[in-house]
Amino acid sequence: MMEIPVRLFRVTVVFNPLNIGGPRGPITLLSDDFYIDQALDSGHPLSLPQGISLIAFDLMTLPGTPPGGDPARQANFDETAPITWPSGPSPALLVQPYKPTHCVIVDFNTDKVVNEHPFVVNVMYDESPFPSDPIIVNEPPMPVG
Repeated sequence: MMEIPVRLFRVTVVFNPLNIGGPRGPITLLSDDFYIDQALDSGHPLSLPQGISLIAFDLMTLPGTPPGGDPARQANFDETAPITWPSGPSPALLVQPYKPTHCVIVDFNTDKVVNEHPFVVNVMYDESPFPSDPIIVNEPPMPVG
């Protein structure tokens, strides 16, 4: 019987209130678990192999107060929809919020071909939404031989 691999990937969602209104925006997604050479935001892919993958998102608010803002504010994931999909939810992906600053996507990758799943990480700060839009790429199985 073939064993299904289960992997954990960690993504840190960094919210910088001093970048609100700036050209890059206040959210940067970072991870050492994916083979990339840049931040994960703005459509950069998260490539996942066959099997079951847990993608754990940890939200961190950097110190700093935007003009007219409250210095005690912390960013949180949107409590009703921390992760959404522009084209509707995929049956292969399950979102599980854990705390206001922690969320997990469970990816059941049995795809036989490369399959992209664009999604949006929804962060709330000072009652305003701040989305970021990376892409999960489910990779097909590696050829044997």
